Amino acid sequence: MRAPRLALLLLVVSGCTPDYPMDREGTWSIPEVSNNEKNLRAMVVNPQDLVVGRGDPNSLGPEAVRPINRLFSGNRAPLPDQSASAIYAIPNSGGGSGGSGQ
Repeated sequence: MRAPRLALLLLVVSGCTPDYPMDREGTWSIPEVSNNEKNLRAMVVNPQDLVVGRGDPNSLGPEAVRPINRLFSGNRAPLPDQSASAIYAIPNSGGGSGGSGQ
């Protein structure tokens, strides 16, 4: 009864060795600067844009303010009442027999 407990304890303690394989020199580790960040830094024109963005004087932001305010306040215009039958005229065939006519 005592031997299995001792074996379990030794197994648990053996996992806590100071020579953890991932801490050894030359093993893979997560880089401080990821490759994605390196690529973004290489593509950006002004590196300061990664710290603080800047506005675009030609944007359509001011034109979008009124519709967005209407949407968030609940005063949006109702959707048009259209269905597929109003868009595509479906003729009334009146039943028909569906047979060959003989």
